[in-house]
Amino acid sequence: MTKHTHKGTCQICGRTQAVDNKRGTIAKHGYTVDWGYFSGQCEGSDELPLEVSKELTVATIARCEDRAEMLLEMTAEDVKVVVLKIREGRDYRGRPQYKMVECRNDDEVKAIEPYSNFESKQRTALLGLHSEARHLFAHARDLAGLISNRHGQELFEVKRLEEQAAAERAEKAAKPTKASVKRIVEGLNREFSKLRDEHRSACYSADVPFYLHQYRAAKHGAAFGEDAAKVEALVEKMNEAKASLK
Repeated sequence: MTKHTHKGTCQICGRTQAVDNKRGTIAKHGYTVDWGYFSGQCEGSDELPLEVSKELTVATIARCEDRAEMLLEMTAEDVKVVVLKIREGRDYRGRPQYKMVECRNDDEVKAIEPYSNFESKQRTALLGLHSEARHLFAHARDLAGLISNRHGQELFEVKRLEEQAAAERAEKAAKPTKASVKRIVEGLNREFSKLRDEHRSACYSADVPFYLHQYRAAKHGAAFGEDAAKVEALVEKMNEAKASLK
């Protein structure tokens, strides 16, 4: 099987996908392979990428906006069927399994959830429909932005994308993180702790706190004598480590 050399933008979902080398269409995506079976796929599969054609994208934007407007106009009374989830045992992995039950009146709801009612479930379902509408509008805006940014542009070269990703990973690895700075500071604290143990009586008399960021230079000299310079160096290293995060 020939490895794809370019990637393009799917006209439906807007994600970057592999492009078939021979046909120039977007590869199959958006599917699942549960239980070993190929199931479902994005409607943008086997279609031209957005870089080449925007016909499907324009139609998708219109479809999303029409459905979103219809959902926002709905009221709770328009919800004729609500769906309740009932737990039914566990699967072979021990995970809980559920089945969905449609209810059309108050009696059917109370048979499953005695302390609930059909009206409250209608309101909850309406909130979900309005949330779906907002997501549809957002997707339409994203697709419109992609038309402006990607339509008519060159396809992405896989090799260049891989090189860019590698460079980004290297940059991220080189940049200090809170976790790495925490490890550095903890190491400096351990080093200071050793010095403090060597000068325990002097530390107590000078009342030096345990954590490095609380130390005062005046107390270093009083408590550590000739090792005061080492403590000052530890404090300076700790401050540099913290400053590297900014």
